[in-house]
Amino acid sequence: GKQVVPPHRDNLYDSEGNFMANKNSQKEDTGTFILVLGDPRIIKFQLTRKKKGHVTHYLAQQTHVLKHGALFMLNPMCERPAIRAFFDELEMSYWEHGQKVPSLLDRENGMGFGMAFRVCVVPRQINAETGSLVLTERERKWDAQCFHDNNKLLENFISDKMCSAMAEEMYESFHSMYECHRQYKK
Repeated sequence: GKQVVPPHRDNLYDSEGNFMANKNSQKEDTGTFILVLGDPRIIKFQLTRKKKGHVTHYLAQQTHVLKHGALFMLNPMCERPAIRAFFDELEMSYWEHGQKVPSLLDRENGMGFGMAFRVCVVPRQINAETGSLVLTERERKWDAQCFHDNNKLLENFISDKMCSAMAEEMYESFHSMYECHRQYKK
């Protein structure tokens, strides 16, 4: 089948198996639920050791076909590094997962996808008066750069493609929309 999502874990842990809150947007110890719509999807699990790579035991690989309407839960404990006595008593391992589209469904008009639902925790400051997001310094710089780049693009477009009266009106409209946007974000 065709690889759609390479093997990965949704959550990251340090070498001791502790959840790294600063590296994860998903809340610790919460599951991810996948609702499958359309053609079936294949989710493949692989037990992995940090130093030695994939565990080769036949039970260290699991494959599930998820059909239209299936609701599947990824257990967060599977991704947490731990000693799994059945496979190894010396080194921690964890489950990774990836998705494939079955080769018999790799047809021109076939389509299937999974909608993932999870509890995310991304603390952000919100302006109490406007309800809008307060941008970080980095985001403000990016916003200013985007404004500059878009302004240059618009100026070049106007000078190359349009008559001056229409260009001036479009230019003014762009600036008034941007100023309204900037005022709303404050």
